[in-house]
This record gives sequence, structure tokens and C-alpha cells, in this order.
Amino acid sequence: MGAGGLRGRAGGDDLFEQRLRAFAVALVGGLDSLGGVVPAALLVAAVEVASVRWGNPLLSDVSPFLCLLVMLLVRPWGLFGTKEELERV
Repeated sequence: MGAGGLRGRAGGDDLFEQRLRAFAVALVGGLDSLGGVVPAALLVAAVEVASVRWGNPLLSDVSPFLCLLVMLLVRPWGLFGTKEELERV
């Protein structure tokens, strides 16, 4: 298979969407927690599959960010991130 056969598989938009989903997963898991990435990926994927299954399939692109929004409202430091206290001067 030549280079022409690979051209149409993953365009720039697909890679950009995957990177945005990975960013949402990293924030949901906690930026300072490597162990939070796997549970966060499972949670975001479950929300995405549930939105396709029981909701509108067009919501599959928005669901990782809705999950991120809920996580930021409930636990701003992520699932397994550490809460940092800022010193007041």
C-alpha cells in the first residue's frame, strides 16, 4: 500500500479531536497524578458511550468536555490530584 492509501485515514481534524479528548482525560484524572489517567479515561469513555447509546450520537464530541466541566465543578484538582493550598500574604 502506497502513501496515497494512508492519506485519507486520519486527517488533521481527527488528530486534533483526539488530542482534545486526551486533554480532557488528563484534567479529569488530575494533572499531577499519573495513576488517575486510566480511571479518568474509563470514566470519560463511559460517559461518551452512554451519550451515544441513550442520547444523541452527535453529543459524543461534546461529552468529554461535559464530563470535564462537571469534574471541575465538583473536584477542581481532578480525581486523584492533590489539593494545593496557596499561602496568603
